[in-house]
Amino acid sequence: SSGINAEYGGYTEFVIKVYKPNERFPSGGKMSQFLESVPIGHYIDINGPNGKLVYKDKGVAAIKKSDREPPVDRKVKEIGMICGGSGITPMFQMLAHILHSKDDETKVSKLYANNTEDDILLRDELDEFSVKYRSQFRCWYTLAQAPDNWAYSTGYINQEMIQN
Repeated sequence: SSGINAEYGGYTEFVIKVYKPNERFPSGGKMSQFLESVPIGHYIDINGPNGKLVYKDKGVAAIKKSDREPPVDRKVKEIGMICGGSGITPMFQMLAHILHSKDDETKVSKLYANNTEDDILLRDELDEFSVKYRSQFRCWYTLAQAPDNWAYSTGYINQEMIQN
């Protein structure tokens, strides 16, 4: 399970997929390769998040329409998340916060796209959440290159997947 939890004050865990050099990207992922080279126990400086949505708690999110406007609090009962590849990481943090909060009843649906089944980051954690928080969270996967026995969707995210 994940170390991303409101109960662990001062604790941060990162999910980093290292992109090695390949035919399509001869240099690979420069940042991911750099982070892989940082020895455990060493420090790096980071900042953020700098997004337009900040989840506060219990279905309340502060949303900025633009960088020039102040955020406006919005109350929701359900959140739909659509992400692909490593874009899961900020959404996973929000999801873990919601599900680990005893008083937060916000329902979450996640549609998560990847190229192959091996590319699915945090699969074990997402599947565990789907079982443990069955009435509050559901996750649906789609793959560009699915194996024959794949139980979820195949192809790019489309309107039908979003509606279901």
